[in-house]
Amino acid sequence: MDKVIAQFYIDKYDISLFPKVLDFVFNNVEQLEAFCRLNNFTGLKKEEVVMRLIINECTKDIPIIK
Repeated sequence: MDKVIAQFYIDKYDISLFPKVLDFVFNNVEQLEAFCRLNNFTGLKKEEVVMRLIINECTKDIPIIK
């Protein structure tokens, strides 16, 4: 979580997104760990890619079915 908080500060994300990010990480920790194992990232590259994945999942539009 320290990486998530740091990335929020560095990239100046909207703070109203933070609870959604926490929920996503808490509910998908196994999938995030599997993603890291399967892709074999190294160093800061892994943190950057995982954080972008989390932000993309939390900010994408949810389709409305009518």
